[in-house]
Amino acid sequence: MANLTPPRLQTRAPTVTDDSTTGAWRGMVWIDTVLNQAYIAVSVAIGAAVWAVLGAATLTLASSKPYDSAFGLSLLTDPVLAVSSNGTIGGP
Repeated sequence: MANLTPPRLQTRAPTVTDDSTTGAWRGMVWIDTVLNQAYIAVSVAIGAAVWAVLGAATLTLASSKPYDSAFGLSLLTDPVLAVSSNGTIGGP
């Protein structure tokens, strides 16, 4: 089982500069405590971080690798990451 890290709680949404230089990593969860919105880091490239909004929808992961250790999922057998409206993340 993957190590679970608490989400980063902030009073704003993440931006492109919230990247690896600020301690962010791919798969990290960020929660904007003002808007009550959760985000997940898709990429933490310097100056070009990409954050996906988590919500009541389903987030489909895309990767060129058959196993994505950042999410702890095998993309061959677990291609979808389900995210509930309260930010709880789980597999299919």
